Amino acid sequence: MTARSQVHGSSGFTLVEMLVAMGILAFGFSALIGLMNLGVSTRRTAELRNQAVYAVDQVLQTVRDQVLATRQRSENGALISLEPLELATIVGYPRLQARVTFQEDAARPGLVRVTVRIAWLEEGIEVGEEFERVMNTWKSLSRRVAEARSKQ
Repeated sequence: MTARSQVHGSSGFTLVEMLVAMGILAFGFSALIGLMNLGVSTRRTAELRNQAVYAVDQVLQTVRDQVLATRQRSENGALISLEPLELATIVGYPRLQARVTFQEDAARPGLVRVTVRIAWLEEGIEVGEEFERVMNTWKSLSRRVAEARSKQ
């Protein structure tokens, strides 16, 4: 019976082998969970950057319609300088904020460089993207015609 008990006792895993295997599995699962968190964070950042690209178009349309189109001239006929514009929220994008600055070029009086900074909070830290566009300050032909017709 001793031969049979020796054969029967040597099959299977020992407690130490099981603990080592469970430790390796736990380490692997914790690494996978860390990678999943990184993936979720990266996806969230990419989504907000994508929203920022779409939001910039909306901000530029607002600037074109409300700021540049209604820009006043001073008594000597020069255009009044444009002040920076802060948008606390952007319609349709509640997590994004915008700051718009204008830079005029004296050599090209009809053009303004518009810089839009879209910002959002990511894990408590403000991050953002800057976009620049050159915009025409002259009123469109259709708008000038409509104004001329309304004056007649």
